[in-house]
Amino acid sequence: MYTSELAHIYITIFCFQIKNLFTYNTSENFYIQSLPDFGYFGTVIIERKDGGNILNSALWTDLTALYETINTTVAYDDSGNSFTYADICAKRLSSCVVEGDLIFTSSFISDMDAGTISYPTYTYLGRDVYIDRIVGGVQVSNNLITTAKSIKLTFNLESEQSILSHKWELAFIDEMAAYTSETFSVKYSYSDSLTTELSKSVTGDIVFFSVTFTLMIMFSSLTLMGAGVLGTGLAILGSLGFVSLCGASFVDMVGAMPFLILGNLTLDREEKFLVNIKCLIPMVINLIY
Repeated sequence: MYTSELAHIYITIFCFQIKNLFTYNTSENFYIQSLPDFGYFGTVIIERKDGGNILNSALWTDLTALYETINTTVAYDDSGNSFTYADICAKRLSSCVVEGDLIFTSSFISDMDAGTISYPTYTYLGRDVYIDRIVGGVQVSNNLITTAKSIKLTFNLESEQSILSHKWELAFIDEMAAYTSETFSVKYSYSDSLTTELSKSVTGDIVFFSVTFTLMIMFSSLTLMGAGVLGTGLAILGSLGFVSLCGASFVDMVGAMPFLILGNLTLDREEKFLVNIKCLIPMVINLIY
């Protein structure tokens, strides 16, 4: 646990230093490998509802319609002005960088119809491109894709205009949540999805959280006969209150700390109890015999 925490702190400091040392402009010259972090983006993974092969040109009209829906998703700044993906997208050579958009090119569609899409590299504009980040669940024969389960598209956004990029991400999430299709099943995420879902897991189950915490205290009190539980509870409340008063912020997962402390306290006491029992058993046996 300490190693991962230290690694997280090191990575955070390292990224901050990288941002100060090197300049990058995602609005003109975007390369994901040059970013000190994951940047801002919206990602969709498209699959057929019937589980069939998605590399079928008959599906490309619906797939193109979904692509255009995302491109025309409208967000609003603090002044109420509207903007779309094209206004805030990460660019390279004056074009928006959408990882996976090569599937809409005529050459890819022709190769798809002919069954000559090579894997894991595919020749696009005279250079080999790894498409294992774009096409998933593939079956290959002689280095050519025969079937595929899913397609992944990543819409990269400017890092310099982080506020606007985040607003578009939220609009993108709302748009995808409302999207329906008779053909496709769409999974989606954005740069802050993990934090958002972790917060939902805590705040969404606040009743169960309270009940579980109460049961934990009751169990610890019975197990330890009240010893240490009161002190532990006061220490938790006092430390969180003091740190909050100092203005420090913490993630929702800190709520797991009371369970860890009480659990360790209980296990420690139980281990000592079991050790004592193991020591007493031979003594009792000797006294009996």
